[in-house]
Amino acid sequence: MSLKYAENLEGTMQSLDIMPLSIDLLSQFYINTIKGRGDNPLKSIKRTLLQNIENDQAKTFHFLFSGYRGCGKTTELNYLTQEIQDKIMVINFSVYEELDPITFNHTDLYLVLMEKLLDLAETKGLRIDDAYLEKLKLWTEYESIRDIITLGDSKEGEVSVGGEASMGIPYFSKIFAKIKATAKTSTSHKKEITTKIELKLTELIENCNTLISTIKQKLWVTGLKDMLIIIEDMDKLDLPKAQDLFYNYSTFLTRIQTSTIFTFPISLMYHTKFNVIKNNFDLSFELPTIKVFNRDGSPNEEGRKILSNIVESRMSLDLFEEDVLESFLVKSGGCIRDL
Repeated sequence: MSLKYAENLEGTMQSLDIMPLSIDLLSQFYINTIKGRGDNPLKSIKRTLLQNIENDQAKTFHFLFSGYRGCGKTTELNYLTQEIQDKIMVINFSVYEELDPITFNHTDLYLVLMEKLLDLAETKGLRIDDAYLEKLKLWTEYESIRDIITLGDSKEGEVSVGGEASMGIPYFSKIFAKIKATAKTSTSHKKEITTKIELKLTELIENCNTLISTIKQKLWVTGLKDMLIIIEDMDKLDLPKAQDLFYNYSTFLTRIQTSTIFTFPISLMYHTKFNVIKNNFDLSFELPTIKVFNRDGSPNEEGRKILSNIVESRMSLDLFEEDVLESFLVKSGGCIRDL
């Protein structure tokens, strides 16, 4: 995404984009919105993570992070990443980009996470012990796992599970990417994959957590003292799917042995089962929208000024006729995407 400051009306379409700000664009367009929201949940998360480093990673935290769609959650999570990335390795992925959100389940989470961890190890040039790779190789050689690795292959395109093991990290990364891709493209294959992964899920989770621990140890010497996983777009799952995942399978989500932020549907925060869900996680936070009105109905000048600053960072306010921008600010309801 590339944004430009617009000085004329023709340039406004290039200056505006409803997508969240990437880390590369934060320095150019990010506006601190916290005073207009009235609360700063990301500050609490950041403080918790950094204090944990001071305590030598004494605890693993699993956070729920919610907010109305378009209120700026991803941008704020990217800002958090920028703030901590010199001390904490951050792995961020979207369930919408990686998987089929309609059929997404807890087994998918570990398939994607394994792929991301293996990619990280390869990118950083980390040497993973042969004993671990052999253990991972044994997992791929279970008959049920072999079946899903070759699922949907033509005879010429079949993956030789045993023959390429010497390739190490790149090979296993390719295996998990292939399973994920097969699950994403076929509903019938997805059901079979889920059923067969379930049989060996405990070992998969164990392999995942061993890899997390190994990578964290390897990165320690580079100055990165912990790892944070951010799972985006889980808040966009439909309510029945989200309820099933967070209520019935929360114990699987929280078995990830490093601090993790799960984006969470705000509708579930007002569900009768939320208290049960909340108790299975360490902390839950909601990112408020930017306030355009006070509780007494009077204009919230701080919130409106912040929204105006967001617009002004992208285009000249001289392009607006009198009172037009103010009307836009009010009609947005404080939701940045709507604005």
